[in-house]
Amino acid sequence: MYNVPRLICYSRYICREKVNVPKDKQFIYLEGEGQGRASIEWDDYGGADNSSTFTLWADNFLASRITIKNTHDLGPGGANPVDVAPAILIWGDKAAFYGCRFYGVQDTLSDLAGRHFFQSCYIEGAVDFIWGNGQSLYEVRRP
Repeated sequence: MYNVPRLICYSRYICREKVNVPKDKQFIYLEGEGQGRASIEWDDYGGADNSSTFTLWADNFLASRITIKNTHDLGPGGANPVDVAPAILIWGDKAAFYGCRFYGVQDTLSDLAGRHFFQSCYIEGAVDFIWGNGQSLYEVRRP
């Protein structure tokens, strides 16, 4: 009843789609070629549960050197209202992110449940850019 570890590599590639990692797909390692070079992007807004670019339900997940971006923006001069537009929703337990970048406007990183670790990650948003009930550690670099 064990899952085989899965390695998914992105190399200088922009993947324009919503990604959903279901609960039964554990032990995934998502590796990019570097921040800004490998990216998963989608433009959506509305409720947090259905507008996220990347939704993680599975436990035991690892990502490194990849960008996850919700491209919904405020429009020219902030003409659009601020909407919930998360880059990532994390429901799974034991997820780790190394050297990743997360971009959104509101609720960028939805750290909802479980235990997570973020090392040398960049998180950008305007409103509530990190939120949720997850138990997470954020290790930052000194400038």
